[in-house]
Amino acid sequence: MNIESRFRQSDDLLSRHEFLKLERRLIPYADALEKTGFDRLIPLLDRKVEQRVFRGLEQCLVQALGKLNPSNQPSQRTPDEEKNIRLEIQELMKKYAEQHGMDPKMMPTMKVIPPDKLYGLAAPLNLFPESMWMMTDFGRAIHVLKNNYPDLYLFLYAGRARESEGTKSRYFRRDILPEKSYRLQVLSSGEETLNTDFDFLAVTSSVTPNNRQIARLLQEKVFRKSIGNFAEVKQGTSRPGFERVDFGIPGALEHDEEGILRLVKSTSFGHVFFPGFEGVYNQNNPLLPFLMANARVDIPILLIPHRGRDGPVMIWGLAVDFFRGFEDVARSRLMQQLWLGHHFSVAFYPFPEFTFPIRFPQQLFFNLRYLFRTIAWGDKQLIVRTNCPTLEEDLHNSKLKDLARATQFYLTNHVIYSLAFEAAADKYFMGTFEQRLRSGFSLLEDIAMALDGDPIATILRLLPAGHCFTEKEQVFDTNVNIYGLGIIDKKGIWPVLGQRIEENPELEKRLVSRLKAFIEMMNLEEKINVLTNLILTLERNEKIRPGSVDTDRLSKLSQRKDLYSVLKKYILDKEPSLKNIEFGRKLFFDFLFEIAGGDPTKVLELLRPVWCSEKDWGDICKRKRYIEGLIEIDDRFRKLRPLSERNIKRTKDVMTSFNQPFTLLDVANRYELRFNGRCKRLPEIIEAITKEGLIIELKIPGLCSLYGPLKIMDKLGDPVMFLKERVRRFLRDFPHSTYEEWRRLEEAVGLKYDVFYWLQREIESEEKQENKT
Repeated sequence: MNIESRFRQSDDLLSRHEFLKLERRLIPYADALEKTGFDRLIPLLDRKVEQRVFRGLEQCLVQALGKLNPSNQPSQRTPDEEKNIRLEIQELMKKYAEQHGMDPKMMPTMKVIPPDKLYGLAAPLNLFPESMWMMTDFGRAIHVLKNNYPDLYLFLYAGRARESEGTKSRYFRRDILPEKSYRLQVLSSGEETLNTDFDFLAVTSSVTPNNRQIARLLQEKVFRKSIGNFAEVKQGTSRPGFERVDFGIPGALEHDEEGILRLVKSTSFGHVFFPGFEGVYNQNNPLLPFLMANARVDIPILLIPHRGRDGPVMIWGLAVDFFRGFEDVARSRLMQQLWLGHHFSVAFYPFPEFTFPIRFPQQLFFNLRYLFRTIAWGDKQLIVRTNCPTLEEDLHNSKLKDLARATQFYLTNHVIYSLAFEAAADKYFMGTFEQRLRSGFSLLEDIAMALDGDPIATILRLLPAGHCFTEKEQVFDTNVNIYGLGIIDKKGIWPVLGQRIEENPELEKRLVSRLKAFIEMMNLEEKINVLTNLILTLERNEKIRPGSVDTDRLSKLSQRKDLYSVLKKYILDKEPSLKNIEFGRKLFFDFLFEIAGGDPTKVLELLRPVWCSEKDWGDICKRKRYIEGLIEIDDRFRKLRPLSERNIKRTKDVMTSFNQPFTLLDVANRYELRFNGRCKRLPEIIEAITKEGLIIELKIPGLCSLYGPLKIMDKLGDPVMFLKERVRRFLRDFPHSTYEEWRRLEEAVGLKYDVFYWLQREIESEEKQENKT
């Protein structure tokens, strides 16, 4: 049920919640909380109660830190300190709730996060384990804001805090895939810029500070223009009501790899924003409706500056989960779904409903993309709910598994097929040429994001409509059956790929078989890691206290580990394409490039949406911003980028300067010496030059390739003997060289280390054989 229809019932609801003096616009949210079993949270919709709870959380964390006085440095803390702080906060919160007449059940589930776990707000001074941790500029920004505005509560709105910091429940920690990575990358690499941005959610009890005051303060104290930073208020273009404070590095003129002066856009490191409500983000909005409507089940982390018993002030965090994850899941949590006329809504734990308005194709398509990329990072399969309460144990019931089929039926026929049919019939159904191109590319981006979140479920949902491989397969460890929704379908959004799979069903079987092998391999890797750690611990204990470890148990653990290693090797022998796959995105795109014979242009044609003609979709290769986006999705799309004519000419000059066969490394080294810089796309350039016929390529299986003009290559003879002679000369000139020395002398031999090592061993073997004879 959407928000508008709930307002029609608001008179009835108002009488139920009038004792809370809630605003009329908040009544539908109170009703949603009550229906889904979160009635204890309804008082938090009142701003005064919300501020009282936040004040209590902050005060209790500060009191607990002051009482236990933990160190800000990870090397100086005991393992149980975080747990003791949390227990102390819980006791203090009970007392606080009694003093202020609040229900203790209203308080969220909490987890204490020390400074070293808040990556980016604190960082080590160097790469050594015993290094001193200090606050970064982002941590100082939090400190400055808290000092100037004590009633401002700042949360780190971390997308994957649940998985990374252990706030995810025990039930869902038994994932068949590794935990998703934390959004804020560890700064141990020493990089000056971040790979992702910071989302700071601000909640305040008064009209101050506003965005402009926050921006002015950050610009004066932390992100100063004089040192090349900025902090300013920005207004969202795609979301007009999204006003926030952005901070980062302004744009500048820089030379690209071809030496051309280009304008580099400003880089945003993050932003501070107030909770959103009804499309507007400002300080008057309560936090709870924002969390309800956001759909990603993010856990905000309250940030508090604290000076420990040693060192400077650092930022501590308190992860607060108002919905208590799945520890309390045995209530009716799933929102009731209704499809009325041209609307269909999908809901999953715990909020919201996704509505698909057929009359507004752009909005319908956006919601479909948002649903795909969001479900993959959520904790619950999408499922239709019956009128009776649904308990967690009921999801294992075979009758309720049929509800997933009903959800798939409506999504396929009322949303995907309907959208594809209209778009195929009317060229302008999805808008102008640029809008059609952008929509097709945005779908690719969202599917890639979904593959990063949950590759297994995403790939299974992309398959032709109704196809299900989870019913009889034990390897897919899911509570609810996953059906193909029809994105890859001849009547779906990717009809070219769908037609290809329909004509050759073995392709789909091959993809699913590879997916099963991938899951089994990840399971075995997890078991091997657990056993390895356990064996190392037991061996360490045996060294410290001889005779304290059961040797039979240790032997059995080693045998089990060897068995799992053999099974993993068997899987890799059967599916060699999985050797270098760590993420589901690569598995999916490996499959596409395999079908297309490694040609990125053909892969793009397979992914052509139904609303783009072949000519229209081909224009994506002519737009630099789309090519850059495709390269971010998969690096193999780099071949679509046009080669630099200047670099081609330079490479030809280098290649024609050799008077004997040469390797790729020879060309790279001479190119760097002659032009004082590396050529990033040298392999592609050499491939293009060899196609012209000026240079001949001779591939030596298992070793490398040799290049040269035809007149030189005709005189080559045995290529392996040629390479061995190279190695012999190198060993005469640089005897007893170490690996580090060899890395500095690569240009002298022109071979990679593994090839060099193999040839060296062959030479030594031949010399031993000669000595014997």
